[in-house]
Order: sequence, then C-alpha cells, then structure tokens
Amino acid sequence: MLKRILCEATLDWSLHCPGPLLIKDGRYKKDEVKRGNRVKDPNDVFISRAPIKEVLEKVQDHGDGQGLSDLPFYLPGTSLRGAVRTRAEEILRSVIPEERSPETACIPFEERDEKLKSCSRRMVDQEPDPSPYAAACPACKLFGCTGTASRIEIPDADLDRSKGFSSSIRDFVGIDRFTGGAFQGEGSGGGAKVRLHVLEGAAFSLKVRLRNFEHWQLGLLAFVFRDFAEGDVGLGFGSAAKGFGRVKGEVTRITLKYRAGDGVDPLPDVGTLCGEAERCHYRFPGKALSGVRLVAAKADPLGFYQEYRVKNPGELWARSAELFHEFVEARSRVPRSPSGGEETES
Repeated sequence: MLKRILCEATLDWSLHCPGPLLIKDGRYKKDEVKRGNRVKDPNDVFISRAPIKEVLEKVQDHGDGQGLSDLPFYLPGTSLRGAVRTRAEEILRSVIPEERSPETACIPFEERDEKLKSCSRRMVDQEPDPSPYAAACPACKLFGCTGTASRIEIPDADLDRSKGFSSSIRDFVGIDRFTGGAFQGEGSGGGAKVRLHVLEGAAFSLKVRLRNFEHWQLGLLAFVFRDFAEGDVGLGFGSAAKGFGRVKGEVTRITLKYRAGDGVDPLPDVGTLCGEAERCHYRFPGKALSGVRLVAAKADPLGFYQEYRVKNPGELWARSAELFHEFVEARSRVPRSPSGGEETES
C-alpha cells in the first residue's frame, strides 16, 4: 500500500511545556565529569544534539542550568511517538470494549495472552494473512508492527528559542519510607540527593505526516491531539509521579496532498482513491468526507501532486471523528462464537 502515494496529510504541531520538562540524555554519565565538588554536578541533563564531549565540558565549567542553556536541545521523535501511540491505544481500548486483538488495540509486547497478544506475535504464530494490514489491530494499522509498515511519521521536535525558556537545576532528596525523613543511605554518609537539569517554559515545533491515510485514522488522531491540547498527556521523566512534562499541543496548520486531477469534494482517502481489488484486499471502508473546505496551496512544478490547506482544521477533525465513531461501532458489532472465535457459516 505504500508503493505509491495516493494521499498525504501534514500536521504542523506546536508543543509548549510551562513547567519542568526532562528528556534524559542517555549518553551523559555523571561519573565522567571531572570536578572536585561532586554535589554540584547534575545526575541527568536534557537531551541535545551537541557532542557528548561538549556537554561534559559545559558541566565541568559551570555545572548549573544557566551554563547549559545554549545547547541545541530537542524532543526526540521516539518519545513523542511513544506518547502519541500510548494515548491512541488507551482511547481504542476505552471505546472498543471487545477485549480481543485485533478488534481493539493489542498490547505491543504481549506474547502469551491470546486475547490481547501483540499483532507482531500473532502474525508469526498464525497462518500468514495475505493482507497483514487488514489483519492488524487499529493501533498497528496506524503505527505499524512486524507485518505492516507505519502510516505516521513523527520526527524530532526542535526547540523554539524565540518563545523563550529557562534552563535550571532541580534538587531532590530521597525519602526514607520508614522514618518519613531524608534517606541516609547504607553507611555513615548523608542523604540521597539527586540533581536534575530541566527546561521550563520550553516550546517545540514539528511536522507530523500521515501517508495513505484512512479518514478514521485522522479521527483517532483528533482525539489524541485534543488530549494534548488540554494538557492531559505527559512526556519524559516524572510525568506520572512528579508533575513534570505536562505539555500542551496545538495543531496550527493541516495540509493535504493528492495526485493532480483527483477530486477533493468530497474529500477522499486511500480507500476511495485505490481500485476495487485493493479496496477489498486491504478491507478499506472507502468513505469520502464531506463538509471540509480546502484552499489550493501549492502545485507540484512537475505536475504530479497538488497541495491543499484545510481552511478550518476544526471541520476536518469533526468530520473525521464522525467516521472514527462509525469505525468503532462496526468493530464493536463483530459477531463472536461461544468459543471466542469469529462466527463462520456452516
């Protein structure tokens, strides 16, 4: 299905974290910093594109947040992708009560539970399906698995320095679970102190691309991006226990690309643009989307493709969310036999 480009959506996404945010640089080891006073060195620093030698030198020279502020910080695409997929899976498991893959989202690392076994494991254990994409769960259709490639691309997000931010150090003291006071360690030494380098008030921007999409996939992302906009999704260290990483995201622009000559009213997706044989093979619903206003943005100078800007992104989110609801209802009505397998005609 990815051997040709039938349609593509590009989402300009801005993220802002008003509080502390820490994505740890895995290359950094505190013990490699040569300083006389060890307590001033942070245990972890925010990830950057600077060579690790430069990071260590800055810690040696300064050891505080201000001295590290000019490093080229960024949000790794892997961290963002993990957060987006996790939220999408939570939404799918909430709205599709059938606790069986592939009707609802599988558990990517589950290998034994037959009900929610990962699509990658299930496709290895079962007879090969002629269409791995059709056999995958909704999450794996979008994010990919062993049998089918990902439809969504989430790159690294660059720090937007024009919007301002602060680079600082946060100090923590370990708590003794028995006394309620500072943990003193196993010897005669002092308490367990941890220093973390964080960014506060940082803003990032990136472009998310969705290639050969189905409209229900845009609808699922509508709910995911809404949760980001409301600050319900955390990123990085301490997002669950310490209140770090409470980001707010906003999709500022949506651009759609189609082959020149393909009609865009109503708005097609990969299921309506491919042939009947492919539609049956991949089991596409094949529904176009009405009520979305587009503005011609840029034509391919070679004449292959035409880009359109969505005039009101809210319209696209609302219409695609409706098709996502239809997709959910259809999967929730999949008939089951008493043994748990799909019913078949005798």
